[in-house]
Amino acid sequence: MLATRPVAEKVSLADALQIAIAHHQAGRLQQAESIYRQILQADPEYADALHLSGVIAQQKGELDSAVELIGKAISINATVADYYNNLGIVLRKQGKLNAAAMSYQQAISLKPDYAEAHNNLGVVFKWQGKLDAALECCHTALAIMPGYIDAHLNAGTLSRDLGKLDTAIEHIHKAIAIKSDSAEAYNKFGLVLKEKGQLDESVSCYQKALSIRPGYADAYNGWGSALMEQGKQQLALIAYEKGLAFNPSHAPLHHSLIFAASRECADDGAKVFELSKRFGRQFESGLIRESHNNDKTPGKRLRIGYVSGDLCQHSVAYFISPILAHHDKQQVEIFCYYNHHATDHITHRLMALADHWRSIFGISDDYAEQMIRQDAIDILVDLSGHTAYNRLLLFARKPAPVQVTWIGYPATTGLSAMDYRLTNSYINPPGWHDEYYTETLVRLSASTCFQPEQPLPEIEPVPAWKNGYITFASFHTPNKITPTTMALWAQILAAIPNARLLQCPDTARNRMTQQFQALGIAADRLEFLAKQPMPRYLALHNKVDIMLDTFPYNGGTISRHSLWMGVPVLTLAGKSTASRVGLALMTQLGLTSFVAEREEDLVDHARRWAGDIEGLAQVRAGLRERMQHAPFSQFTLVVRELETAYRQMWRHWCEQR
Repeated sequence: MLATRPVAEKVSLADALQIAIAHHQAGRLQQAESIYRQILQADPEYADALHLSGVIAQQKGELDSAVELIGKAISINATVADYYNNLGIVLRKQGKLNAAAMSYQQAISLKPDYAEAHNNLGVVFKWQGKLDAALECCHTALAIMPGYIDAHLNAGTLSRDLGKLDTAIEHIHKAIAIKSDSAEAYNKFGLVLKEKGQLDESVSCYQKALSIRPGYADAYNGWGSALMEQGKQQLALIAYEKGLAFNPSHAPLHHSLIFAASRECADDGAKVFELSKRFGRQFESGLIRESHNNDKTPGKRLRIGYVSGDLCQHSVAYFISPILAHHDKQQVEIFCYYNHHATDHITHRLMALADHWRSIFGISDDYAEQMIRQDAIDILVDLSGHTAYNRLLLFARKPAPVQVTWIGYPATTGLSAMDYRLTNSYINPPGWHDEYYTETLVRLSASTCFQPEQPLPEIEPVPAWKNGYITFASFHTPNKITPTTMALWAQILAAIPNARLLQCPDTARNRMTQQFQALGIAADRLEFLAKQPMPRYLALHNKVDIMLDTFPYNGGTISRHSLWMGVPVLTLAGKSTASRVGLALMTQLGLTSFVAEREEDLVDHARRWAGDIEGLAQVRAGLRERMQHAPFSQFTLVVRELETAYRQMWRHWCEQR
């Protein structure tokens, strides 16, 4: 074979290059790389061979080598647009988005009608949060090449991100018209339809994608998500497991399965724990690098890193904002590692509270690890768990000496590299199911803070005075409302015949109406409202007498906003962290009469409060003041206790070294 002898002995370098390219295009990377290497032995400055060797290095994940090789090709011949386009691809994978954008722009300057470079520039702009500019790049690519399916799919994704769902569908339809057997197009179609609330159609799209590409992991993931939104949690779990049978190393499927199980099986700690441990076993082996060069002075100023994809208009921001604002900067130096492209006014507010802000969206785990090690982070804190935009595979590499999980997710990560989990004694009573965590539990008095959206609307009198009946409500996402939850709520409504139930958002109106009717609750006792902007959402609580908590996965942000708006939360305490959040909140407010230990007790509590409007009015009138004086609202005290815990973790690590 050619690859076993010097190229020059058999064919010209140009002919050898074409042979290598044929191997390369066929996916025979080893053969192609061998020939490129021989060409370069004969001519070290053969620019095309350098460039294509760099492309192979990029395909193998050897990004530094790829940059070096393609950069050398450019230094020899700076007039080839392909060189800059492929250099941009490598730089993008390294997370060097500005440099990647400049490389794509250079490719475009050399070749203005380079559709692929325009499309790639759009991808970088998206990761930089410049969605409008990104969409314009896609449109330019499509003006050059109307049949460019990747540009249509990217334009569809960007339109969805911008809330232009109908436009997104137009682009995806065009992609399908170009390639009717595009599994990726049907997968993206399913996602957009899910966001439009067309869940049956969304499920059909995912099934179509799977019929085209059996074993398509992303389609299984989307299918499970759509089933969750339909309230078919058990079927969603099956879909995720099927996807993992084909793709055991697909991390997003693991995250989705574990998250779904934590909602559907929240009180089955053993099941959630085993799924989480399976995730750890699948990904952690060989990744952990325990060597750290941090200054081991026990009393030094600690470098704390917070990792999250939710540092924007998201529930997590309400919890982390007061923490960042009240940290003692003489004791700690704060780094935020943000794993999302979206930026908004909350992102900018959080940026101002951190000492250092790093974007790690689109950056590989290896390069993110290098960044964290270069920052010499002492304690790295995960704020996501198995929720969207998490970076648990980064934590699996152990980039910091001490690693902690907190806030964003109520169960174990399953990682041995995660040292601690912050909690409190209400949701994790000492010695109760500690065995379901790979982390050591650290119990704080309140475990976290919560800063509600400001300004808060005025609290109006209990609506029952005016209405003549009690209005219960649920403002939870439909996938948290399990059959168990609905059955309990139906019992409450049956026990209080004139009560009503208000639900927002209304995306599951038809399904939930049918399910309630099957449980004996007439449709005219149900009211559904569309999702509201935050100010109107908060004001909506003035239509509510009592908020119903979900079970077994309790509300977090929903409950806290409800309480700030004077609406007490009726909750059922379970056995797991996720099912004891309501208990923790109401106990710390001194309102345990809204907490039930058994299902029958929950109905009794609802009946009692429905018959005591005067008592309900008194609770409502004093609830905001209770919230202001609750332990979790004493921000300085909470943060000092948190910093003490960090210091103890750090001292323990230092003592072990």
